[in-house]
Amino acid sequence: MLQDLLNCGLVDIGSEDSRFAKMESAAGRLSKQIEESPSLLITAALIALDENVGEDDPFFERVESLVIEEWNTLRNTHVNRPRELLRSITVSALVTATNENPERSAIVWNTAASRLSHDQTSLGKAADLLTQCFKKVFSTAEIEALRRAGMLELAPTKRRSRKSTGSAPEAPKLSGSIKTEELKQDVARAVGPQNQEGQGLDDPNPQWPNQGQPWSYQFTPRMTEALVKAVNLGTSRLAKSIAAEIATHITAIEQHLQKQLGQVESLQSKLAEAEIAGRMRLDVLWWSQARYSSSQNAAYSALPAATAAISAAVDLTAMVPALAPTSVAHVLGETMAACTQNESLTLLNHLGNLRESRPVGLKEAVPTGDTNAGRVPLLQIVTEASSGESISEDDLRSRVGVDPELMLDASELAMWLFRELQAQRIAAGAA
Repeated sequence: MLQDLLNCGLVDIGSEDSRFAKMESAAGRLSKQIEESPSLLITAALIALDENVGEDDPFFERVESLVIEEWNTLRNTHVNRPRELLRSITVSALVTATNENPERSAIVWNTAASRLSHDQTSLGKAADLLTQCFKKVFSTAEIEALRRAGMLELAPTKRRSRKSTGSAPEAPKLSGSIKTEELKQDVARAVGPQNQEGQGLDDPNPQWPNQGQPWSYQFTPRMTEALVKAVNLGTSRLAKSIAAEIATHITAIEQHLQKQLGQVESLQSKLAEAEIAGRMRLDVLWWSQARYSSSQNAAYSALPAATAAISAAVDLTAMVPALAPTSVAHVLGETMAACTQNESLTLLNHLGNLRESRPVGLKEAVPTGDTNAGRVPLLQIVTEASSGESISEDDLRSRVGVDPELMLDASELAMWLFRELQAQRIAAGAA
């Protein structure tokens, strides 16, 4: 991404390859900071959305300090703070930090979505690259949000054939056999003084079979000893064989049970997710039909438009997960359209109305994060206005980066604030 941004002609770093390597290193370290403090993603997205952010923005100071650690002569090369160079590093770090991460992608998308839809951006020469970047973070966040909400239709998997394609389990291999050679000498010792080769034996029967009764007295104990030895040897070997087979089968059974247990736990997790997703959809449907603000203890239709918008955004946020599908924001918009006159006012007028109405408990309901930046989300300005602070046109231009004369109806304002609330929720939860 950093190379692509430089190819757009955003900044000229000369022909020294070492400078690019230093920028890459700074982008990598900034990405690590973002991963450790996800609220920085909100500011990084705002910086990416507007090429006109002032060079004195505190976030640029953060990025510049990372660059100067390796590029000591940065200010010698650039008299003023190199805003586009620092913005390029910011965008590169943003892309790295959000790569295949649904939560961090959702932070960026929720921060950018309303600004993009209301044309409140200034992407500059990198417009095409940044547009692709925002499309990617939207896709990453939306797919995961739909999956968690049980609304993503997965491609059907092929059922396995009931006919086993593998070989049948082998029967236990038991063995207690003994060899002829192991008993031959003992039997020969019981029969007579010598074997058939005429060799003497160890403690043999001193009689030959033709000697009758004396031979039988000697034969019986020696043959009994040979038979006992054969039985014991075979039994011992059979026992060892059985023990080995049992151990093998026990291991196989344990592995099978662990696999089955994993499948059961996975199913339980999916059922729990489905239950939560079903409850969320039911709660949102009920809320959209009731059109009642639990935070303001009043119907939305009885509240001033701007108050209804921010209150509805706060109320809905409390009902849905931080990573919610895009359709939830549109439910909010349709609900607002149904219970307000949906008259469009300038953003400055909306803030003035909020300052007069001062919705209760709003400041406590809005999470905040340490972004170390001058550029802030619209939500922060709205919170200040709701607390009675006066907001000027310059505040909207310099701090938020939006046109004070931007026309918004209640549904559009509510969706904007809801998205930014979601971004801050995720950032606060991921930190």
